[in-house]
Order: sequence, then C-alpha cells, then structure tokens
Amino acid sequence: MVAICMLSLHAMAYDFSYTYQGKTLYYNITSDNTVCVTYYSSDNDFQNNNYVSGAVVIPSSVTNNGTTYSVTSIGYSAFYSCSGLTSITIPNSVTSIGTYAFWRCSGLTSITIPNSVTSISEWAFYECSSLTSVTIGNSVTSIGDMAFEGCSSLTSVTIGNSVTSIGYRAFYECSGLTSVTIPNSVTSIGADAFYNCSGLTSVTIGNSVTYIGYEAFYNCSGLTSIVSKATVPPELDGEVFPKPNSCNVTVPCGSLEAYTSSQWNDYFPNRITEGLSFDLSVAANDDSFGSVSVETQSCNVRTLTATPSSCKSFVAWNDGNTDNPRIVTMTSDTSFTAIFESIEISNDITAAICQGE
Repeated sequence: MVAICMLSLHAMAYDFSYTYQGKTLYYNITSDNTVCVTYYSSDNDFQNNNYVSGAVVIPSSVTNNGTTYSVTSIGYSAFYSCSGLTSITIPNSVTSIGTYAFWRCSGLTSITIPNSVTSISEWAFYECSSLTSVTIGNSVTSIGDMAFEGCSSLTSVTIGNSVTSIGYRAFYECSGLTSVTIPNSVTSIGADAFYNCSGLTSVTIGNSVTYIGYEAFYNCSGLTSIVSKATVPPELDGEVFPKPNSCNVTVPCGSLEAYTSSQWNDYFPNRITEGLSFDLSVAANDDSFGSVSVETQSCNVRTLTATPSSCKSFVAWNDGNTDNPRIVTMTSDTSFTAIFESIEISNDITAAICQGE
C-alpha cells in the first residue's frame, strides 16, 4: 500500500478525504491503521494540484467509515505546486516527507519538521521561493537530493543533530542563506549541496565530516569564514570551494599541519589557522571582590590571572589550585571561578584604608 501512496496515478489519487479545522486533505491507506497525505486529481494531473491554501494543520489521526488511522507520512506530490499554501503544521505522528511533497509551494514561508520525522526525500521543498526559515528535527537522518533547491528566500536553517548526510544539491542556489552550521552527526556533504549560495558568509563544519562533494560550496562568493571541527581534514572531491577566494579557515588545535599539507591548502594558502574548539568561562565568586583576565599563549593554552580589589585577597580557584597566574591547557569545555575574600584587618592603618577614612 505504501507504493500506492508514492506512485499511484489513477483517476482518483486518494482513498478518502477528511476535513480538519476547515481544510480538506486527501489520504491513501498504507496499512490497517495508517495513512499518508496524498494529492487530489480527477484528471491524473497532480502537477496542477492547487486544492489547498492558507494555513494548514495536518491532523495526527483521521477517521473514515468508522476506522481511525494514524497519519504517518506526507506522500509523493501531496502538496505539489500548492502556491496558495502559506504555512503547514506537521504532527508528531509523521515519520517521513515524500518526494515532491511541497514542490514549488511558492507561498510557504516557514516550516518546522518535528522530531518524529526520520527522512526528507528528494525535491521535497524544491523551489519554495518564499520559504524563509527551516527547522529540521533531531530524528531526521538524511536530507534528500535537491530537497531545498531554489529556496531563494531561505535565510535560516537549523539542521538536527541526527542528520548524517546532506544530499546532492540539497540547498542549491539558496542565495538568502548567510550562515550554516553542519552538526557533528554529519559525515558527508553531497556535491553541489550549497552551490551558488551567494549570500553565505560563514560555515561551521562538524567534527565527523569526512567527505565534501564536488562544488559543494562553489560560487559561494561571499564566504569569508570557515570553521572546521574535524581533526582529520575532510576529503575534498574536486572543485569544492571557489577559486580564488579570501576566506579564512579555522581548524582544531594540533591539526594545522594536516590541513596545510592537504587539498585544503590549495584553496586557502596561508589562511588556515588553529583555534580553540572548546569554551572557557571565568568568573569571580563576587565581582566586587576582584576580577579574572585571560591571555592566550597558544591555540589551546591560556593564562588566567586573578586580580583582587582593594582590601581583598585571592584565595584559590574553585578546584583548589592556588597558582596565580595560572596556566591551563584546554581539552574540553571548562569554567573557573576565582575565590576572593576580605583581608584581615591587623592594625589601624589597614583599617583606615579599607574603611576609606
């Protein structure tokens, strides 16, 4: 029955319709108790399937002839070319978004893909030209080929932390994107994935990426900063980045030599530097008692200096260390608190100074 949901082109493309919150959607039965949203077409022409508009909420369950079904997928061409569709709410019962599901829904402005969804098929949001923001849930494992190609108004995309692959031309010509963070779960970025994203200025590449496909960031003429968290340089398949460019690349501590002796140096000669991949936070136990300063010695070495206020003294750091200044080597996210206390008043002169007399 799933094949029917994805590919059926008979005169009635659906098994039944169901109206929810004033909107009628069409469904194909995929098992005894599940259905997928499908398209309506009485003349086999799903390409002119503009049967729904405005804000649409997909219900988590529907009833037909006394049987209640769970809505588990948005099927093949379900909202194909619904130019009047402005927003869509997807329930947590849905686990997949099919091929062409929202193809050229030119009025759609934003989409949140819930954590229940595990896959986004190819062409799912192709040329949704008004789409400005996308949040991809944390259960999605793959973003299909051309899934968001031509979404020229897209300015914000949040990729969930279970995605392992970004498909071919997934964000091709998304010229409104300014920054992209590839999560640590991703291992490969497909060819042309961000091709011609001319507004893209910064990219953060997660620490598990091992492969970046041909022309993945080609023609990204505004790119000025790349942060790669992968200690081993990801393989670059041909012309991945624009040439020439003035982009700067930051890589993990200890990885500079590996990057400068790899393909990366062909694109970014003398512009690859090491940077700390961990967060360091410092504080005083009481801001009126003193302050803490941080000085960088090398990419992962910092000097901490605790400076007490008048009539206060430094006692120790929160972990008991009493060195001041203190040299620390960062191997993880770390925080330090300087413990200060009031000095003991031992004579009248000290008392007068500390009391402001």
